[in-house]
Amino acid sequence: MILPARKDFDMILDDLNKTYGLNFRQYRTHHNEFDLDKFENEYSSEDIWVIDHTHEGYFPYDSMEKLHKLFDRLKVNRKKIIYVSADLKIKENYKKWLDTTNYEPIFVLGIPQWDSLHWFKWNENHEKQINKIIYNFDQRDKLFLYTNKTMHSFRQRVFNRVKIQGYLDYSYYSAVEYGKTLDEIKIDDEPFYYNNNLYQFYEDSYFEFFVSCDVDESDGRLYMDDKIAKPLIHGHPSISLSNPNTYRTLKEMGYEIFEEIFDYSFDVVVDINDRSQIVFDELKRMVKLWEKDKKQVHNLFMDSLVREKLRYNQNKFLYHNPTFDILRKELLEVIK
Repeated sequence: MILPARKDFDMILDDLNKTYGLNFRQYRTHHNEFDLDKFENEYSSEDIWVIDHTHEGYFPYDSMEKLHKLFDRLKVNRKKIIYVSADLKIKENYKKWLDTTNYEPIFVLGIPQWDSLHWFKWNENHEKQINKIIYNFDQRDKLFLYTNKTMHSFRQRVFNRVKIQGYLDYSYYSAVEYGKTLDEIKIDDEPFYYNNNLYQFYEDSYFEFFVSCDVDESDGRLYMDDKIAKPLIHGHPSISLSNPNTYRTLKEMGYEIFEEIFDYSFDVVVDINDRSQIVFDELKRMVKLWEKDKKQVHNLFMDSLVREKLRYNQNKFLYHNPTFDILRKELLEVIK
């Protein structure tokens, strides 16, 4: 089984070079920083430069300006610069930034950050394990799975609220930065290569709750990362505090969401605090239902349509994932 991973990005560029006689070169950023000296030393006007910033979705204002100033100084052919971000709204957000400057535009593309899945050393029985999750029809001990590693301020705020409400008692949860772990990962484990040992927790819970947004999302990003991918892979419905229109975009990608279980009205709410309240109300509703009648919750998640949707999402992500085919197509269209 081949999971979408960063190496697939490399393979796409290599294949395009060999198939079409192109000369794509990949230049990776480090978090929010561009190594301008390295780029300047390696820059060749003969190459098509793909600037890979797919590990993050935020817009790097300062670094982007420095990069454009370098392009001006080197007299770089902008038609040979392609910036790839994990912000699915990068074209819109780049244009907003560009309109405030006098810089000549470069091409920008946005793809989901599925490549972060290369961090996981999947169990050799991964396929068997994820099938077992979907086809486990037994009553489960916990309502939801709730994993956290680093605790940025907003995620910490959400975690504390979940804790105060007493909802942690209904979950399998981790807070690695606080020393609470499910899979023995430590906060200082870098670069995050670790075994994915969460199968038993997926198998013994009904849905996944997580946070994949932050208060600085006001830049208008739509960032879809491994947190969103993992429920698709493991056969779990999810309800999450993510950027606005995350679930709508999943539907547009061809994935199923679970409107028969959750109220996704929060998905269109722009204000992060208002969106958080609606998500908490939905989490509270599920907890109250669990407290009242666990059997009813079980039947809700074991419904044949729900199981069919989970299987469909899993198959689509693992075997028919269009992300890198789309990237390949867009890269070719850019250089026409």
